[in-house]
Amino acid sequence: MAHARLVLIRHGQASAGSLRSSSSMTGDYDQLSELGREQARRLGPWLARWAREPAHVLVGPRKRHRETYEEALATARDAGAIWPDPEATEGLDEHHGIQLVHHVGAELASRPDEIGELARAAFSAKSDPTKHWLRMFKALMVAWARGEVGHEAVEPWLAFRTRVRRVLEDAATRNGTVIAFTSGGAIGAAVGEVLGLDHVPGGVERTLDLCWSVRNASVHEIHVGERGATLLSFNGVSHLDRDDLITMV
Repeated sequence: MAHARLVLIRHGQASAGSLRSSSSMTGDYDQLSELGREQARRLGPWLARWAREPAHVLVGPRKRHRETYEEALATARDAGAIWPDPEATEGLDEHHGIQLVHHVGAELASRPDEIGELARAAFSAKSDPTKHWLRMFKALMVAWARGEVGHEAVEPWLAFRTRVRRVLEDAATRNGTVIAFTSGGAIGAAVGEVLGLDHVPGGVERTLDLCWSVRNASVHEIHVGERGATLLSFNGVSHLDRDDLITMV
């Protein structure tokens, strides 16, 4: 009977400040900051101790996933770990909420609802623009996940949930430890799936709360097998031993 320990790892801190330049949301978020690289390097010794010889290593499609993997691999090898060649895994991609903002951002400020109010504040903020942008983004994500907002060029929330579910199903066919480098949204969706949040009132909002609570370079463990999945740990950051290394964005 196949069973695996799936170790999900969020990428290190990315360049969040580049997200907001205007209503077009231009900028390159998809790269690690210097702090993010240090966070990723701290992962290596932890993985060398607790996941020393993984059977599989999966890496999501984004640059920040690959950079986190590369930094962690280097320090894990220094500590004596042996890893197999990585498998590129599209299912570990982040949800496409940022792409949604790229497509509909120019329209948001004209909306008469809460999203419009938050968008106007975000696009005109003179102080702490990231805080205002995140408030708007979270409100938009709730509407998107409920099916109230969308764009034909953007992967729907339900399609995102389906591909994350398939990653869990694939892991259940493997044996041993599977390390997967991914993003906070995919981790939150995977944990929500394991906890059965789709079947409870407010499940969408609770799943999104999980997505938003995932720390940079954090570790999450799920046991998967033919009889289902069990959450073993969530948001582990014991390898980040300074306060300034604990970040969300």
